[in-house]
Order: sequence, then structure tokens, then C-alpha cells
Amino acid sequence: MATDYAPGIDLTGQLGIVTGAAQGIGRACAQALAGYGASIALVDVSADGLDETRALIEAAGGKAECLPLDITDEDAVSSGFAGVAERHGQLDMLVNAAGVICENVPAEEAKMEDFDRVIGVNLKGSFICAKAAAP
Repeated sequence: MATDYAPGIDLTGQLGIVTGAAQGIGRACAQALAGYGASIALVDVSADGLDETRALIEAAGGKAECLPLDITDEDAVSSGFAGVAERHGQLDMLVNAAGVICENVPAEEAKMEDFDRVIGVNLKGSFICAKAAAP
């Protein structure tokens, strides 16, 4: 799969996991890495979005698999990442692109459950994924 992103970069034979891959920055990162030749494990809670990203990558000649999971679930992440590494024999890179935002309201109107979700996904989820990818 050829790309014009950065000529000369070749990630052929490498495996990357990209979180938040169902849309936005995560999708763009997954497509870019696949464009450099890497195989990609796509992670997100949106199975439909993952299928769309995989279809885009495969239509361009790349390789991708979907791993629908919630990155705030440490057991699911550990199991999912271990399965990817076992199937492919390696894990070369992780892109933590998953993220959520709160409703844009004044602080006195903000709901703590929304704030907890942001911290859970954006901070804790990234740590959980890095921890699972390290081995």
C-alpha cells in the first residue's frame, strides 16, 4: 500500500494497534500506518466504525483487523492485546488516539459522571493500553 505521507518510510512486516480507530484522528493514524505498510489492529467501542476503517484500509491495499473493546476495561484490553500479539507474533507500535470530551458548559453546570468518563478514557484508558502493549 503506497503513500505520499512520508516517502521512504517502510513499516512492512510491522504490527500496530491504534485506539480510537473508528473515526477522526485514530482512523487517520491507522490509515497512515497502513499506508506505510504496517498491519493494523483497530480498537474502538464502535464496531461499525471499525468496520468502516478496515474497509478503507483494505480498499487501499492495506491489512487491518478489528478489535471492538472498551479501553477502560483492563481485562478486555489485556486479553485483546495479548490475542493480537499471539496471532501476529509481535506488537511493534501503539497509537493511543481514543478520546472523548465533555459537553461544553460552565464548570458549575458540568456533571461529574461526564468528567469521570473523560478521565477514564483519555487518561486511564491510555495507561491501560500502554501497560497491555508493553510486554
